[in-house]
Amino acid sequence: MQNDFVARFNRSYREDILDAYLFTNIEELRDLTWQFQQDYNQYHPHKSLNNIGPIDFLKRNNYIRVPTYSRFEKR
Repeated sequence: MQNDFVARFNRSYREDILDAYLFTNIEELRDLTWQFQQDYNQYHPHKSLNNIGPIDFLKRNNYIRVPTYSRFEKR
C-alpha cells in the first residue's frame, strides 16, 4: 500500500512539473517543486478526504478557525 502512495505522488510530480516545463537552471526547478509541494500538501484534492483538499477539509470540520475580525479592527 505504501508503494502505491509513493507511485501516485511520483506520477503527479512527473506529469505536473518534469513533463510540463523546460528548466534553465536548478533554482527554477527548486522553485517550481516548492510551489508544487505546497499545492499538493494543502490544496490538492485527496480521495481519502472525499476529493477535497486538506485545508478545505480542516475548515469544513472546524479544525481551523478562521478569524471573523478584520486585521484593522482592535481586538
